[in-house]
Amino acid sequence: MAARPIKAPGPDKGIMFQNYSLLPWLTVQGNIELAVKQVFPDMPRGERRRYCQHYIDLVSLTGSDWKLPGELSGGMRQRLSLARTLAMKPEVLLLDEPLSALDALTRSVLQDEIIRIWEEDRRTVVMITNDVDEAVIMADRIVPLTPGPAASFGKEFAVSLPRPRDRATLNFNEDYKHLRNEVTKYLIQVNSESKELSPVADLPLPDLQPITPGPRAYPNPYGEAVRVIDGFNLVMPKGEVVSIIGHSGCGKSTVLTMLAGLNETSGGSIAVAGREISGPGPDRAVVFQAPCLLPWMTSLQNVLLGVDRVYPHGTKAERRQIAEYYLSAVGLADSLHKFPREMSGGMQQRVGIARAIALKPRVLLLDEPFGRLDSLTRMDLQEVILRVLDRERITTLLITHDIDEAIFMSDRVCMMTSGPKARVGKLLDIPFERPRDRATVLEHSSYYDLRVELVAFLEEQDHRGGKSKQPRDDNWDDTMHLVEAMSATQHDVPALQGRTPSPTRMTTLIANPAAKPSLRQPQELLATLLDESRELTAVERFAKLHDDGAAPEQAKYYRDLIPAVLPEAGQQYAFDVDLDACSGCKACVSACHHLNGLEPDETWRSVGLLIGQTSATSGDLPILQHVTTACHHCVDPGCLAGCPTNAYEKDPVTGIVRHLDDQCFGCQYCTMACPYEVPQYSQSKGIVRKCDMCHGRLAAGEAPACVQACPNGAIRIGVVDVSDVLTATEQGVFLPDTPPSQLTHPTTTYRSQRGLPAGTAGADDGFAEPQHAHAPLVAMLVLTQMSVGVVAASVIARWLGAGEWCEAGIIVGMIVGQLGLAVAPLHLGRPHLAFRAVLGWRHSWLSREAIMFGVYAAFSVAAAAFAIMPHLEGWLPTFATSATTYLLPAALRSPLEALALLSGAVAVYCSAKIYIFTGRVFWEWRRTLPLFGGTSLVLGLAATASVAAIAGFPSPALTWFALLVAAAKLLYEASLFRHVHDADGDLRLTAKLQLGPFRPVTTTRLILGAVGVTGLLVACLGLAPAAFVTLGAVALVAGEFAERWLYFSTVIPLRMPGGTPTR
Repeated sequence: MAARPIKAPGPDKGIMFQNYSLLPWLTVQGNIELAVKQVFPDMPRGERRRYCQHYIDLVSLTGSDWKLPGELSGGMRQRLSLARTLAMKPEVLLLDEPLSALDALTRSVLQDEIIRIWEEDRRTVVMITNDVDEAVIMADRIVPLTPGPAASFGKEFAVSLPRPRDRATLNFNEDYKHLRNEVTKYLIQVNSESKELSPVADLPLPDLQPITPGPRAYPNPYGEAVRVIDGFNLVMPKGEVVSIIGHSGCGKSTVLTMLAGLNETSGGSIAVAGREISGPGPDRAVVFQAPCLLPWMTSLQNVLLGVDRVYPHGTKAERRQIAEYYLSAVGLADSLHKFPREMSGGMQQRVGIARAIALKPRVLLLDEPFGRLDSLTRMDLQEVILRVLDRERITTLLITHDIDEAIFMSDRVCMMTSGPKARVGKLLDIPFERPRDRATVLEHSSYYDLRVELVAFLEEQDHRGGKSKQPRDDNWDDTMHLVEAMSATQHDVPALQGRTPSPTRMTTLIANPAAKPSLRQPQELLATLLDESRELTAVERFAKLHDDGAAPEQAKYYRDLIPAVLPEAGQQYAFDVDLDACSGCKACVSACHHLNGLEPDETWRSVGLLIGQTSATSGDLPILQHVTTACHHCVDPGCLAGCPTNAYEKDPVTGIVRHLDDQCFGCQYCTMACPYEVPQYSQSKGIVRKCDMCHGRLAAGEAPACVQACPNGAIRIGVVDVSDVLTATEQGVFLPDTPPSQLTHPTTTYRSQRGLPAGTAGADDGFAEPQHAHAPLVAMLVLTQMSVGVVAASVIARWLGAGEWCEAGIIVGMIVGQLGLAVAPLHLGRPHLAFRAVLGWRHSWLSREAIMFGVYAAFSVAAAAFAIMPHLEGWLPTFATSATTYLLPAALRSPLEALALLSGAVAVYCSAKIYIFTGRVFWEWRRTLPLFGGTSLVLGLAATASVAAIAGFPSPALTWFALLVAAAKLLYEASLFRHVHDADGDLRLTAKLQLGPFRPVTTTRLILGAVGVTGLLVACLGLAPAAFVTLGAVALVAGEFAERWLYFSTVIPLRMPGGTPTR
């Protein structure tokens, strides 16, 4: 570019994507100003605002500079994206399908807008597009890309049409026709050369007929509303393909959803094959714009999902044969076992088509099925559908914005007038014979005449300029008929005639009407509102009503999905769960897993079950309540407070608790500190990960995976007041059978109209399973606590004048401590990052433990140096002895030993606090402090007594003291077993684990403890003290390892209610 190679992104290259890539919390002015600041950092503030305003005016957004992106229509957002790109003054403007997501009319308006701006600024523009007409109208050159892989530039076409180019007159321009035909033929040619579709396999089709259930009525919950469809009358013979075109908002999709049975009519009738419809049914199959495949199922399984319901009387082999036949018919014979993620968008849409046709519907409803696909794939799928329709003779209704698609695929094109009270404005017969060849159709003499007629009708109906100009026929039949008519020889499907015309006009309702009479707008404002509806989507239109203070009753269906604005001070985002709507289907779990790329054994969301019983006055009925749960993004998150590496952060604006993967070293402490078992350890990555409320999607105005997937709308994102959360959680208001809410103050809101009776408990209540033993932690804790005890006992004995053997005890204690610290990093998923353990010292007990044991290690080494130096003086050179005496004067020995004792005691206390902090009952201070302190005392006294005996200075007092402490600790541990007879409680479950699955470990621990106490007793009686004290000390050390193993393995973690245990 400009004779310079392109090596990186830069402001000289402005990019405009198909999606808007706008920051939802910034206004129109703010989004543009953010980009301008980066490119022109020295521009004064006042000048910068005027500069931004110039580009706002340039794209016709004057007066909208204060609006947020959520308040703009799709077309307005794309204008904003264009203004932001132009404001950076790029040398080259790169447009990546910027208009493909918009309807035809908005697209044409923005095309004109871009051309106008291009003519004013004269920028170099490179545009990616799938629309041949768009390329011809806008470009100077068209360069097709050949299909990938190994895509390359194809034949170049020069566009010599004079500017300005008027769409209405271009259809009469021979140069335009020739160029358009040449480009289209070239695309057809390269597509046919490159595609390698599987041929239709020669598969037999079982002679099964679908079972069609009776109609199912869906009551209309709405109130008064605007008439969208009024006097729509259409009769379709069997096997006919009819396209419906019209401007956005004219009711095309309303017609389709009524025929599908998803939206009731308020008058008239819709009948298919001799029966009036009143709800959804398999006789009408729908293919949507998005494939709508279940991501955890293969293409074959997705098709079988419908086949199994419609052909329940067929054998499993026959149903599979049907699914394989129709997948083969759409060219997917070699992709039966592929998952959606392994297929392109076109292949996924083929699966959707196969799934629909496999039901053998009487009517196939296509709702813009190719709108998201590129030109080549769109052409390909159009031909696939036509082949299948010709073979199966399925009556088909196609909704489309694409005029060429309507002409190519249809037998008739139904042109709808602009709403309100839209009707069939005109029916256009398409004279082309079937089967159709695209190149032949393009060369047909009537092709451009048909095109001109359709374009003229749409321009006539353009409600940007006012009401429809189409005259009303006073003799029009006001009843709505959509009939599949048959010839007299087709007795298999009887004909249907419409209901007698009603004296009142047929009215159907929009999907989300204003239900309250008070919300009805004056008639003179109707045209204005309809003009806005041309620019705003349904969600945005209703959002605007809400912002204006008039929210319809149905607002919850779009407004409550995700918050419209960021939380204010003292607020944060939170999950909002409607328990009455949760069916336990686990769609949220699957979506969270797949959309976040989790590993097979990793899950960030789970579904539990609460079981209870109503009171006798209510019939004494059982209660089964499913509960979906993920991270509660607590006010005081335990994971954040416990993390030693500061790998968690709580967003100051949204309150979302996020995990920083690159900061984590895999200690897994957060999995213990979180009372809801939210963080999940990834063995392959060596780190912990957790739910972050899909913050990236939220920031872009998209709902989290679980919210999108829930079929019942049970999960939403709300904004909560932190003060209200604290008040409620301090009073214990949360869910039955959940950890104490006072621990971390969870923000998730669980709502239920029915309520939950007292005594409701999780389905896994009373169920316990072994926990991870954390072997490196077991070794580290036992050895470091033993080290502190040995050094303390030896130092105190030295102070009391016990003799030179104390020096050996100090050295042994120091060595044991170093071993304990050396083994600690083995517990980490990323041991090379162990140095990060001290970063969270302000809030994490684990960081404090690491710091204090580091201090203890230094002081214990100094104490050991004093102990060993007298024995090395004869071995060291004189200068080394002098240097040591100078650096470690004898006066410092006792202070350093005292500091070693003090820092060791504090370190052991920090170790205990790590586990006390978690709130687990078995790890409460009443048990943890005696166990950890007892280990230091028992092993310190026993090991020191053993050292003294081996050195030839047995100490009966020390041995008796060790015996009494060891026996007391053993009895205290055994006291746990009395809880096995408790009615409930976590200590009862821990006791049952120790006496059940862990009985061998428990027995070993008690035997080793008894052997240790017996050995000390024999030594106290004067029988071979050196041997029996050492035997007792070794047995006690081994017993402490077993005790600590049970400490980790049999604890009952705090958690949300789980499912019914399977073992």
